[in-house]
Amino acid sequence: MVYGRSLTYRFAQAAFWSACIYADVPVFSHGIIKGIIVRHFEEWFSHPITDNGGVLTIGYRYTNLHMSESYNSPGSPYWSLKAFILLALPGNHPFWQAEPLPFPLFDQYQTVLQSEAQLIIQHSGNAVTALTPGRLHYINHVHVSEKYCKFAYSSEFGFSVPRSNKFFNQSGADSTLSFEIDGYIFTRRLSLKISVKENSLFSLWSPFKGIKVETTLIPIEGGHIHRHKVTSDYDCIARDAGFSVSCVDGAECTSFESNGVVTVKNNFSFCSVESTTGGTPEVVSFHPNTSLVYQKTATPFVSYKIKKGITELETIVKY
Repeated sequence: MVYGRSLTYRFAQAAFWSACIYADVPVFSHGIIKGIIVRHFEEWFSHPITDNGGVLTIGYRYTNLHMSESYNSPGSPYWSLKAFILLALPGNHPFWQAEPLPFPLFDQYQTVLQSEAQLIIQHSGNAVTALTPGRLHYINHVHVSEKYCKFAYSSEFGFSVPRSNKFFNQSGADSTLSFEIDGYIFTRRLSLKISVKENSLFSLWSPFKGIKVETTLIPIEGGHIHRHKVTSDYDCIARDAGFSVSCVDGAECTSFESNGVVTVKNNFSFCSVESTTGGTPEVVSFHPNTSLVYQKTATPFVSYKIKKGITELETIVKY
């Protein structure tokens, strides 16, 4: 799942499974763990993560300095090599003789509350989505709001970071509620209060002085719901967005609106949004290199007119 900082370490994500084999921790059979590791490497090396000399670059699924950390250097991607701890196994270890096996997928949609991490994890087939109430403490790292404070993070869609906050199509404000005030875009940077329940996440936050937002995220099969109570000292525009869908060459990306539902789809995924409170469904193409996983995307969102006082919003996101 694409979430948090230090993502340029890429296939270090598989280091846990390699360490399980090395330490002889029987989480799964050798065959299942080998399948996880082999597919992980095959997936990563199918993407342009090296330069023309074969050197790992800073980025995620492609070279991208916009998402990098202040502490990254040309050597940073080589933390990925943690995944190769299994090369310390002796040649006669049964792992080497094991056949890679498929991972036992969930037969049905499931949700799991991870109360310590303050996340609700949604499992559906081979995709994972995490709903999050944001962070109570701000840390001084680049794009920390985008990496921790969006409403949902996905193994399929990833997330976006901004090129600037002066225009919505440069903001990378997917999977969040953004506000346009005096020509600038503001999103959730910090949560003032958080409540975690089995089937919902609540957060109180403020994108800008004079605006208070109470957000409840509710998981549903095939998606989730954003419910907001906005208390504002002035009129403004708010946009509640779903995930950014790949529109790279060959993805056959299209968008359409029907009965108040706007959908962006390609030949392997889709995301749609619908308002139950009178918003206007639209689609935005955020600037290239804002998404960590796809160089070019399109994102469905609902535009709302926020009036001085209290405005209640509800957006249904499906994928």
